[in-house]
Amino acid sequence: ASDERLFTQSGVVFRSRLRFDVSFIPRGAIVNTAELSLVRDPATSRLNRFTPDSLLLMGTLVSATDSSRVDGTIASGRISGSAADTVKFDVRRPVQLWVAGNNNGLLFRNSATNELSSFSLFSFYNERASSLSARPKLRVRYAVEKEVGNR
Repeated sequence: ASDERLFTQSGVVFRSRLRFDVSFIPRGAIVNTAELSLVRDPATSRLNRFTPDSLLLMGTLVSATDSSRVDGTIASGRISGSAADTVKFDVRRPVQLWVAGNNNGLLFRNSATNELSSFSLFSFYNERASSLSARPKLRVRYAVEKEVGNR
């Protein structure tokens, strides 16, 4: 069902939004690594010979209401290798911004080259996917400064 998918399509410049609750990370923590994994649905993806690249982008949203306002923090991922149905993004910087208090999520889109040159449709499972293993995963490692008592 389409309510179980995230889509990004070139030509018509269709993009999806993705948000994770990171309230479990203490304020002031330093995010060491943050990796987002998305599982592609090959049955609903439509790539063709005019798709120059499988590069996908995640932009950090600045506004909760305006999905065109993305800051300069971009994470990229590419469909490649033996795990061609999984794309991983390094989202350390966006997660660090979220911990600081500005969590409007990510904008999922095609690369600029793809958005204007083809009608490629990338389809990935979202948080409502019936299979738990297909849902987006965010792995975060962070550090918190240890407080030292008075002596």
